[in-house]
Amino acid sequence: SILATAMHLAPYLDQLYRKNITLIPQILNDDTEALIKTANATLIDAFGQATTNDQAMKAIRVFRQNINTIVTVLDILDRASVADQIAWLSHAADLASTTLANWLEITARQKHRLKPESSWAILAMGKLGSGELNFSSDIDLIVLYHTADDDLDSGRVYVDLARQFAHIMSKPTADGIGWRVDYR
Repeated sequence: SILATAMHLAPYLDQLYRKNITLIPQILNDDTEALIKTANATLIDAFGQATTNDQAMKAIRVFRQNINTIVTVLDILDRASVADQIAWLSHAADLASTTLANWLEITARQKHRLKPESSWAILAMGKLGSGELNFSSDIDLIVLYHTADDDLDSGRVYVDLARQFAHIMSKPTADGIGWRVDYR
């Protein structure tokens, strides 16, 4: 009855729980860490099979829905500490970001768009950087890349990858959004 009341009062939870209704009994009866590990593995597997940005977007959004379902049910029923909830949300955003960044770079390398010695790093700032992400937080990121002095093309590719990253994470779809990305 508590979850039904929450669904009645919060349209977001109503939509989230209806989409993930089969997950709720598992949340109530199974080990939370095992459910989160399963969600993590599902995200990584989906990226292993993804060949388009749309598939990457879908994987991230389904992953976030699963994590949000787990965390909100446990929160509403007072079965997880706030510290655990924040840790799970932060880890989810970090895993999604890392997985997407790796997928974008691998895809670009397979298309021979990047020189072998080029590389990039994405630094998490703000709440993600401190591991204190909440449900409504955006992710504040800084993108750095390294190329040889005479390799202007790889630099342009990394700028393009950063744009793709923000688009894939932030664009609203029928499955919602991943995370809003802020590079400022």
